[in-house]
Amino acid sequence: IRIENDHKNDEVSNLISNINLTLDRLEQEKVKRENAEKSMIKQGKLASIGRLTSSIAHEINNPLMAISTSLQVIKKIVRAKTVDDPSLLEEALEISESEVERIRDIISGLLDFHRLDKEGFTRVNLNDVVLQSMSILNWSKKLEPIDTVLDLAEDIFLYCSPVKVKQVLINFILNAAEAMGGGEKKKSGGAKSGKLTIKVVPPSTTKGDQTGRQFAEIHLIDNGPG
Repeated sequence: IRIENDHKNDEVSNLISNINLTLDRLEQEKVKRENAEKSMIKQGKLASIGRLTSSIAHEINNPLMAISTSLQVIKKIVRAKTVDDPSLLEEALEISESEVERIRDIISGLLDFHRLDKEGFTRVNLNDVVLQSMSILNWSKKLEPIDTVLDLAEDIFLYCSPVKVKQVLINFILNAAEAMGGGEKKKSGGAKSGKLTIKVVPPSTTKGDQTGRQFAEIHLIDNGPG
């Protein structure tokens, strides 16, 4: 809110001018800060995706190899102009269709995680958000060297930004995996290098509960150092 100035060039008028100028500067600084915060959020997302990209690219190569092999089988059948074994053609087509769907799911999960226009608040099941975060990480193979235990509660519906919650979860889980030696297996028989437990704690509904907790909690417990 700006103060109306009568421009009489007296002390009061000068004071009003200075106040209004200060307010203008504060407003500009607020806009700059908000833009900087948005930029940091976007960079954080890009950094998270960058940590997963190389391993996910490797994971996409697996279904692509299956599709390529299936296409070679289909080409041989087409060139022969006869189908000695119809089940072979059907199997090749089913494999190709299944693997294309797998690639689509991987890419869709990454795009949903990255898109800024999907940060709006909506009603979601907290368990689904945890499972979707785990799905993205499982594609990346980052969790292979550790044991991951999910301890989910009954369905908990929250009004939140699922994209941002997934971003936080993925960062925490990646940090835990890396702290426990994620990406490397112990030399003794390829044993798992750590254990991560993800526990969803529902709001308190028990009468007489002293905590009176009206919010859900997500506990991430690992046996890494520090």
